[in-house]
Amino acid sequence: MRKLFMSCFIALSFILSLVGCSQNQIQDKNTSSNSKLSGNAFIKKGNTNSKFNVSKLKNNQPQISKNSINSRLDNGEEFIKTFNVLKTATTRNDKKTISDYINYPLIVYINGTETKISNEAEFIKYYDSIFNAKIKNSIENQQLSNLRITPEGIIIGNGEVYLNLINNGKHEYGIYSINNK
Repeated sequence: MRKLFMSCFIALSFILSLVGCSQNQIQDKNTSSNSKLSGNAFIKKGNTNSKFNVSKLKNNQPQISKNSINSRLDNGEEFIKTFNVLKTATTRNDKKTISDYINYPLIVYINGTETKISNEAEFIKYYDSIFNAKIKNSIENQQLSNLRITPEGIIIGNGEVYLNLINNGKHEYGIYSINNK
């Protein structure tokens, strides 16, 4: 009886999480300010046993401005710095800088196969497969004012990249998830 109850609970939780994901709305900078796009991205997270303090991600607001980031994140200035560094590094194909802002391990797709990237050397080796045109465009075209803060992280694009608090010891914020499929 207990196993049946647990199985039902897990199944119900899974279904509710899928319903919640399908109802996300992400504003696209290329559409009018009243237009919304659905954010139905498939997200594989890396290290789920990390000691993130997700409570620092305070709000689930559809838009943020540079002036209001400090009120929504414990260290908004650090997040803005991280966002700008990642955007510049992506434009320059600066693999080393980007690898410093990755939360390892990271689950990505390489040649259609789900792959676990465990460290900086692996990330740099597979950079071109991980940071494909879809990922690069999402980061390069993302505007600070169109970011969305959710309990899962700060969304870039339509869920191609999630930024969050990371545990690499080098930076407070960084890339927590990449959907490059």
